[in-house]
Amino acid sequence: MIPRALKRDKPGLTFGCAGMRTFSGIGAEELLAVIPGSQLEAVAQAVEHTVAVNEAVMSYYQQELGA
Repeated sequence: MIPRALKRDKPGLTFGCAGMRTFSGIGAEELLAVIPGSQLEAVAQAVEHTVAVNEAVMSYYQQELGA
């Protein structure tokens, strides 16, 4: 995943293979995410946006639905 993400200059996500897990210590319950440095700011902004939207939706649910 690392070479692919860097070559394409895009973030990547993989469940991984046995080799990756053997040599990295990443457990079967974990994923590997790769974010090229050039994309770090964009990914951070996307995460911030997602958090803000989720907070607004939860506020709505709590007010309107008593959830």
